[in-house]
Amino acid sequence: MPISTDELNVRGNELSIKDLGETELRRLVEDNQMSGASIAKLYNCSNAGIIKKMKRYNIKSSYSIKKPALEPSEALSYILGTIYGDGCIEYYPDSKHYQITLTAKSQTFIDKFANAIGDIGLHCKTRISTTGYPRAVACSKIFCEWFQDLTLDDIDELHKGYEINFIQGFWDSEGTYGEYKTTGRNDKTYKYPHVSMSNTDYKLLIKVGEMIRQIGVKCKIYGPYKVNKTTYYNLAVVGGREHMNKFLSLMQRDVK
Repeated sequence: MPISTDELNVRGNELSIKDLGETELRRLVEDNQMSGASIAKLYNCSNAGIIKKMKRYNIKSSYSIKKPALEPSEALSYILGTIYGDGCIEYYPDSKHYQITLTAKSQTFIDKFANAIGDIGLHCKTRISTTGYPRAVACSKIFCEWFQDLTLDDIDELHKGYEINFIQGFWDSEGTYGEYKTTGRNDKTYKYPHVSMSNTDYKLLIKVGEMIRQIGVKCKIYGPYKVNKTTYYNLAVVGGREHMNKFLSLMQRDVK
């Protein structure tokens, strides 16, 4: 089981290289994708000592030191849309822990995200998480530091011409499609299609809504709603089936 970030921070003062065997070292390198330098800091030893043990056990580091392509592109916009939706940036400079992660129920979604990560020049591993769901993990200090400095004001310029790709990533993370049924007069059943994306960040939904309107689809924000003390909002496509079908088509989803 991969070591948690909290555990990394807590255990740092308790460990020495004498405690580090093959199983634990392989777990840190292959499951957590930690660099030799990060492990050395965790175990209060030299990087050379960790590298020596890795060679002894024939463990190859998968830590990516490649420089990602951060200029505007379809892949980068899709990645950022996904991260803003349901992805995660694990940024812990003190423990030199920099990861881009995504956990989802759909293996297709995970593979699509991993392929986009590869398109910007980073190595991305996919595996089954401890929760039993598919997970994608990529390590890049450069990307994580760059992401930390991003603001919503950067989105307009960064995704200019790639709005659909950003929306696709956000939709794949947060989107819901369904039909509501209601009974009218004479017991006649009416179906109302519903296409929406939920998020706790109202300002982010405003920005995504602006992008959706730019591609010719009507939308509106509803809420706030509260569930288990969490406040969230719904960005819904409006304007009838014409706009919903257009949106689903652009998102590369089967139109129903």
